[in-house]
Amino acid sequence: MADLSPAEIAEAKAEARRLRRQRQTTKNLVASIVATLAIVVFLVLVVARPSDSFRETIDYHAVAQELSTNSASPLAAPQLDPSWSANRADIRDEQSGQVWTLGLISSSGDFVKISQHLDFDGDLSAFAVEGGVDSTEIISGTTNHPLEWAIRDRSEVENPGNDVIIAWRNTPAGGLVVSGTSKPGVLSVIAALHDSQQALFEEAK
Repeated sequence: MADLSPAEIAEAKAEARRLRRQRQTTKNLVASIVATLAIVVFLVLVVARPSDSFRETIDYHAVAQELSTNSASPLAAPQLDPSWSANRADIRDEQSGQVWTLGLISSSGDFVKISQHLDFDGDLSAFAVEGGVDSTEIISGTTNHPLEWAIRDRSEVENPGNDVIIAWRNTPAGGLVVSGTSKPGVLSVIAALHDSQQALFEEAK
C-alpha cells in the first residue's frame, strides 16, 4: 500500500474524529430517550395512579352526628352497605340557608350527592340542574316505606355530568335533593334513607 500523503493523513484523522463525535451524539440521544421514558413511567405509576391508601375517606355518620347537635333537624346520613364511601360531608351557608351536603361513591363507580336544605320548604326544583324530563315516582325502601318524589331524568342531555338523575322532596327536616350518575344509585340511596332514617320524613311529635 502506497504511503499516504500528509493531506490524506490529516483527512483520515478528521473523518475518524467526525465518526467518534457522531457515535457519541447517538449514545447521548438514546440515553436521554431512555431517561425520559423512565420518568414518564414513574409519573404514570406513582403520581397519575395513586394507591388507595392516598384516597381520603370520611366517616360521614360521625360527622352528621357531630353537626346534628347544632341542627334542629336530623341530617340525611343513610345506612349503606360497605360498597359505598363518602368523599364529602359538611354544612355550608348558601343563599337558601344552611345546606348539609353528603357526597357518596360506590365501588361500582356510581356517584350520588345528597343536598339537605335545612331552612327551605319552597320549590326544590330551583336547586335541580336544568334540562331533562320531569316526572313523579313512588319510591319504596327495602322494608316498604313508599313516598312520592319528583324525578328529573337528564340521561338524554348532552354532557349531563354527575347530574344524570335528580330527585327531590320536601320533608319536615328540610328539602332533600338527591342527584347522581345513575338511576339505580340514586334510588338505592333514597331507599336507604326511607329505611334507616324515617325521622327525616316524619313530623316531630
